[in-house]
Amino acid sequence: YMDDITLISDDGKVDDVAKCFQWLQPRFENIGLIFNQKKCEWFSRLPPPDFIRCNVTVKDSQSHTIRILGAYFGPDALVQEAIHTNVMEPLQRTFEKLRRLPCQTALHIASN
Repeated sequence: YMDDITLISDDGKVDDVAKCFQWLQPRFENIGLIFNQKKCEWFSRLPPPDFIRCNVTVKDSQSHTIRILGAYFGPDALVQEAIHTNVMEPLQRTFEKLRRLPCQTALHIASN
């Protein structure tokens, strides 16, 4: 069993990622691992080649972030904004709610 593989091209060439996918697929099948293309995601301004059937998310890498295994990728300012909005603000709201509770109750909730 293997989960969450990320293929990235340094220079944004779709062909490089496609070649890597084509190289990996038979090798994985030889050891009993199969790509579930329905669960694959393709992040690019360009569509994937026809032999890769997956969910397509078309994003310009300079104006968006993507999240892979909980980590944000993209331009620094956008990554910082995404972390602030999606991580820090919800944590602050949670801590504010915990502060309103009696200490023992908050400690019990926070430790579980």
